[in-house]
Amino acid sequence: MSPFIRGIGNRSTAQGEESAVPLYIDGVYVPTLTAGLMSFVDVERVEVLKGPQGTLFGRNATAGVIQIITRDPKDSLEADLKAGWGNYDTYEAGVYLAGGLAPGVRASISGYSTRQSDGWGTNLTTGNDVFKGYERSLRTKWIIDAGDNTEIRIGADYAKSRPNTPPAYRPLPGRILTTGTPFFGPGATYHGFYNVSENRDVSVTTEQWGANLQIRHGFEVFELVSITSYRQAKTVWVFDQDGTPVNAVSVDSREPATTWTQELQLQSTNRGAFQWIVGAYYFNNQAKYDPLRLYGTNPPFNLFTIDRFVSTGGKSLAGFAQGTYDFGQGTKLTLGLRYTHDKRTISGFDLRNGELFAPSVLSQNASFDKLTWRASLDHRFDDQILAYATVSRGYKSGVFSSVAYTDPAVRPETLDTYEIGFKSDLLDRRLRLNGAAFYNIFKDVQVQFQKVGGIGLNNAAKARSYGFELEMEARPADALDLRAAMTVLDGKYQSYPVASFYSRNATQTTGVFNGDATGLDTHYTPPFTASFTANYRIGDFALTGSIAHNSGFYLDVQNAIKQPSYDLVNASIAYTSPNGVWGARIWGRNLTQERYYTAIVPQSYGDTATPAAPRTYGVTLEVHLR
Repeated sequence: MSPFIRGIGNRSTAQGEESAVPLYIDGVYVPTLTAGLMSFVDVERVEVLKGPQGTLFGRNATAGVIQIITRDPKDSLEADLKAGWGNYDTYEAGVYLAGGLAPGVRASISGYSTRQSDGWGTNLTTGNDVFKGYERSLRTKWIIDAGDNTEIRIGADYAKSRPNTPPAYRPLPGRILTTGTPFFGPGATYHGFYNVSENRDVSVTTEQWGANLQIRHGFEVFELVSITSYRQAKTVWVFDQDGTPVNAVSVDSREPATTWTQELQLQSTNRGAFQWIVGAYYFNNQAKYDPLRLYGTNPPFNLFTIDRFVSTGGKSLAGFAQGTYDFGQGTKLTLGLRYTHDKRTISGFDLRNGELFAPSVLSQNASFDKLTWRASLDHRFDDQILAYATVSRGYKSGVFSSVAYTDPAVRPETLDTYEIGFKSDLLDRRLRLNGAAFYNIFKDVQVQFQKVGGIGLNNAAKARSYGFELEMEARPADALDLRAAMTVLDGKYQSYPVASFYSRNATQTTGVFNGDATGLDTHYTPPFTASFTANYRIGDFALTGSIAHNSGFYLDVQNAIKQPSYDLVNASIAYTSPNGVWGARIWGRNLTQERYYTAIVPQSYGDTATPAAPRTYGVTLEVHLR
């Protein structure tokens, strides 16, 4: 999972790399990018924190944080069941059970399964469906009252998934994928938006499990919190890098990773004017290619198969503190600091046709230190309107490219953000308006580029972005809820003199060269996005419709490949029984059959793309027992 917030994020899923928008589940960091692909049936809420989180969520949180909070089990028995069917022969089923097991002991268990058996398209070479997948998962959560002032929380989960958007490369309309560089002849042409013509069927399969222990103990004026977590994940990639019927370059990869973290917090519990939190955080992540195999008919893979074994590690130790002082009269000042020390290691070697290639043996290490901070001043004018101003620094650790393990580590990425905004609840809380304007200054932006066998990393010297956003929630009538949001965004590379560019003729990519991206748009930065949702209730029925607009954005630093603008329309009709015990929902997504991409990857074989989901629809039944 590699989300973007305000045009900031990273697309890399290489071993050992972490997202600029980290994922937390119940306060526990999930660093492995493919491990973020999981579904939940026990979600209470999802929080999206925008901008650098340089103090409390400081682990690489340059763009923001996504925090998923799951439901706490109660003493009373709860049971939720759901089952659904959709087109492309898709089914899903979920269950959530919770209740008290003994005095002071509450627990929940949930399970989810889905499978899409028919693909959106066809691999014209093998004749098999493409863009299909499955997922199954289990989760449990225990809460134990161990004393008057002590609470213990235990969580565990297991998941296995094969998403329906693997890197099944296909050419863009009007482009031709070639079987070599400069090119040995056409290998694949455009055969339809959801069809591919590859010599093998591609897939990405991730299996993972994790556990966490949280202990809270209250003292007289503060609370001690300990959060311990462990996660193990293994991803297996099978894909055809050149995207043609010819086996020019094929890649198989086995990617195990283990992570454990420990966080300690002391936080104030008094109700005085000064509220504070101090803490320490330890992070240990070990990831491997075991191995990354490259083979095919193109040089040098027509001469030998390469098995690349890489082990990369990251250890981090951080201390942080944040305090908020209430001056009275509605004014508060928040100041926070976090100091982080990161150590990165990498080692690797290649086997060529099963024999060690001695020049490939290499080990490297690098250390990085950074002080990040946050300062925020807010003032509540009355019960309806609050205004704030914030300045913050985010930091994304330097890292080695685990594919190009002989390359030096890229430098840390730093983001300074200046933001002003307001939050309001108006008209007796029937109207909520929030707005923010922000200016971002990047230094040493970490940028992914494509290379044979995978991806590499380098640094752009400097970039900037700015914009503003508005959000609205309204209830103009008791039966009608409205939500709307918009973001205006502009991003430019201010200095990037040695960027990876591709030369192209009318239909093909003909070479790779270093170009100057200074002054070009930052990639994945749409100038305008907007969304609107309406929910109208008629008795026991609810009608919901939404539309989301994206003005389009460049997907490469060269500004040669662009995702065109698109609009997504979703709708549903739901019925809930008068006693709330059961319900049914008919739903549809992408109703206008908009064609857009989840990824477009420029590489030496041509410009390849992975399509997003077409129109999907189905029905879901739910039962709620209390």
